[in-house]
Amino acid sequence: MDFEFNDCDVCVNPEIIFSFMNKGALAWDYIELRVAERNGTWDYGYSSSGGGRPCSPDKRWEILTRQEAIDKGVEQLKNNLQRAIDEPYGVISKNVKFHFDKLVEWENKQVQLTLF
Repeated sequence: MDFEFNDCDVCVNPEIIFSFMNKGALAWDYIELRVAERNGTWDYGYSSSGGGRPCSPDKRWEILTRQEAIDKGVEQLKNNLQRAIDEPYGVISKNVKFHFDKLVEWENKQVQLTLF
């Protein structure tokens, strides 16, 4: 896949690894993980109801494989969602637990696929 980047070096067409939204949720209330590669370096980006991170590969991240980018993105999302469950602040999405559970379910399916 040929990834394209804007003037701020953010990928405008990343590969979407997963996207989950609970039925009836508001348009901004979802989680999504994205990855992109540039010059041999990978990065992840994500969106969640608690914020996000652009997908902007750079040598300083030292993520050399697509799988490593996915793993780091999943870890970051899980940490963010768990923190929102454990220490709610401000207006927290009622779907945070749903998102966390969907992420764990997706992760478990990936582990099962690698066993075969």
